Amino acid sequence: MKLRFVFILFISIILQSAFAKPTLIVCKYHKFASIQKVDQVVEILQLTFSVELESSYAKVIRTNSERDVQLYPSGGGFTFVEITEDE
Repeated sequence: MKLRFVFILFISIILQSAFAKPTLIVCKYHKFASIQKVDQVVEILQLTFSVELESSYAKVIRTNSERDVQLYPSGGGFTFVEITEDE
């Protein structure tokens, strides 16, 4: 009986994670910050992130591409870090 319960629980967890929908987070940036100053942007920058909370997996969704980003939960929110190559 215990083995059957464990197996059903295991299958339930797998099905939940398989059908878990990612959460979309849309960030709109109205200001641009540099070392020298903070300025209003000419055109609002908008980034959309797809986050799978159970696996701590995230990606940034752009017009022509999607790219993995590192996800760090922080103080009731998230910090996204995208590592790019130097050009």
